[in-house]
Amino acid sequence: MNQKDLSIALSTIQPYTHTKLSLEQYSTPCTIAANILWTAFMAGHITHKTIADLGCGTGILGIGALLLNPQHVHFIDTDTNALTTLHHNITTLTNRSENTSQCSK
Repeated sequence: MNQKDLSIALSTIQPYTHTKLSLEQYSTPCTIAANILWTAFMAGHITHKTIADLGCGTGILGIGALLLNPQHVHFIDTDTNALTTLHHNITTLTNRSENTSQCSK
């Protein structure tokens, strides 16, 4: 996978439509997420590492990390509606048998 493929994969993530400003829920554009993740990947901070996506929302950063071969990714958010969207996105974009993920609230 290259950065362009990562960005394309992340562009298919379902957005969260019930954002709560009190929780400071903002969408991260797929190109920015891909750039952040690719920089971390190239620096050796993702492959075979344990990643925590804190305040994960739809999971764009954690799911992007899953696509870059981590050991584990932990998704954490207080909004159960956002976690529902996250579960949909994980199911759509990842192969669970290759990566271990854990969702917490």
